[in-house]
Amino acid sequence: MLSWLNFISTELHKAIFIPLLGKSAGQEERAAALARVAKPFGVLSRHLDGREFLEDRFTVADAFLLTVLNWCEHSGVAIGDWPVLLGYRTQLRKRPSVARAMAEEWPLLKAA
Repeated sequence: MLSWLNFISTELHKAIFIPLLGKSAGQEERAAALARVAKPFGVLSRHLDGREFLEDRFTVADAFLLTVLNWCEHSGVAIGDWPVLLGYRTQLRKRPSVARAMAEEWPLLKAA
C-alpha cells in the first residue's frame, strides 16, 4: 500500500496534476504534464485489469487514487482513453461512503 501511495503522490499528483491544475504552470509545462499521463496510467491499467482494488481490499491508496482520478475532467486528462481506470473509478464512486462524500463535496466544488 505504501508503494502505491508513493506512486500516486509522485507520478500522478505531483508530476501531472499539480502542473495541470495549478495556476503557475505555463502552456509548455501543461503540455509536458499531459504527455506524461500515458506511462503511469498504463502501469495502473495493467495492474487493475481484472482487479477490484490496488491491493486485496479497499485501502487509503484506493481512496487517494480515486481522488486523483476525479481530477481528470477538470485538468483535461481523457480518462476514457484508459477504460480500466474509468471502470475502476466508476465502481469506487458507487461505494456508499464515497457516494455520500461526493454528494456533499460536489456542490462545494462547483461553487468554488
